[in-house]
Parts: sequence; structure tokens; C-alpha cells
Amino acid sequence: MDTFWKVQVQAVKATAYLGAHYMVMHPLTFGYRLDREQCARAKEKNVAYFSYLKPYLQEYDVQVAIENIFVYDKNGRPCKTNGSTARELKEYVDALDSDRFGVCLDVGHGAIASQDPVEMIYELGKDYLLVTHMHDNTRLNDDHMLPGFGTLDWLAIGKALRDIGYEGVFNYEAFRTFSKLGVFRKDLSLEFLNLYAALGKSIIGGC
Repeated sequence: MDTFWKVQVQAVKATAYLGAHYMVMHPLTFGYRLDREQCARAKEKNVAYFSYLKPYLQEYDVQVAIENIFVYDKNGRPCKTNGSTARELKEYVDALDSDRFGVCLDVGHGAIASQDPVEMIYELGKDYLLVTHMHDNTRLNDDHMLPGFGTLDWLAIGKALRDIGYEGVFNYEAFRTFSKLGVFRKDLSLEFLNLYAALGKSIIGGC
């Protein structure tokens, strides 16, 4: 086993050791402006890539959530690639044919790859959606801001999660908000965490 696969297997073991159960992984990406044939080859390579982990996921009772992703074009602008759409990720999971795999919806990645995160939630549904990565952006950069600091429709996102009966992980990736404001201080950590928690409950609860 080469170093790359040793690292992947160790990540599975670490997930189990931490009691996390879900391990989020990016798909292998193959550039931008892919045609149908290129997307089919990308799917084939990704299915082979994730299939390698099947016995380890089973042994350590870990599920992989494949995350929707984006790439940058030659002008440095974020854009769609293989694995950016809900349809593609569902096809990956179906082809893997194992309960060890599902989807992690990164709403920020969806927005900057010109995908509507709300529509993605409905398309994935409860059966495919295992984990979420929640953060806001301007749809121009992967800003990782707190909900409400960017352009995403958080009332609609919360409603969509409720409508599909989502019971998975609501996970923030909004670490840049306060660092951008220049006020990320250890003595305010508890206040920051309380704000994040209250906002998440509001999004989920619809109020």
C-alpha cells in the first residue's frame, strides 16, 4: 500500500477513534468545462477511488460523505466541475452500491459553482444527504462566512432541510467571519460559539 492510501486508511481509523462516524471527502476533480464524456470518465475514476476504502469503512463502521466541490478557471474564478451537482453525487453513490457512502452538501461550494443549494437539498433528499457544511459567501469567493454575511437564502435552506426531514449533521465551516473583522480573540470565543449555536438553531427552526 503506497503512502497515499495509507493516509486514507488512517483517516478512516481516526474517524472511528474519535467517534465521528462520518468522514467527509472531496471527489477527484478533472478541471472545468468538462463535456459528457469527460464527466463519465471522472465518475469512473471516482468510483474506483472510493471503492478502495469499502472494506475499511465496513470494518471501522465509518461512512464517507462525498462533498460537492468546485474548481477555479484559468482566470481564477470559481466554477463547476465534476462532482459539483447533486445529480452527479447521487450517481457516484449509486454506482458505489454501498451503505457506506452518502453526500456532504457544502452550501457555499454549491453557490459559487452556480448551483442552488436549496434545490440541491431537495434533489438529494434525506436518503443521500448525510452531512452539511454551512457557510455563507458572495458567490464570487469561497469566503466561509457566518450565515447572513453573504448572499445565500438561509430561511429557504432551513425550510428545505425541514421539508426533507433531515436528521443529519449541521456543521459550520464559517471560520473566517470574525478573523476578517479582526476581532477573533480567545476571550470572546464563548460569545462567538453561543452566537453560532443560536443562529444555527434559528435556521433549523425557521425563526
